[in-house]
Amino acid sequence: MTGYRWSEHKSNYGGIAQRWLVVESSLRRDADQRKLEKNLKKAEIEGQKKLRELSNIEFACSADASAAANRLSQQLKYHNLTQITRVSSSNLV
Repeated sequence: MTGYRWSEHKSNYGGIAQRWLVVESSLRRDADQRKLEKNLKKAEIEGQKKLRELSNIEFACSADASAAANRLSQQLKYHNLTQITRVSSSNLV
C-alpha cells in the first residue's frame, strides 16, 4: 500500500500468543509532525513571555532567584532553562 508502512510483532501475554500488526500512515505522521512543531513554537513564545516576567522581578537574595528560575524551568513542557545568570541590582547602572 502506497503511503503506509507496517511491521509485525509477536508477543505472549498471560499464556496467550498474540500477533500485532502496527501500521503507520505517512499522511498522519506528517500531520502529527506539523502539530508538534506548532505546539513547540507556541510553548517557546509562552516560555519567553514567562522568562521576561521573571527577569523583571527583583528578588531578596540569589537563592530566591534560583528557586524561581527552577520552578519556571519545571513548568516548561518542551524547553529547559540553561545558563541562568543572576544579576545583582548593585551591578545595574
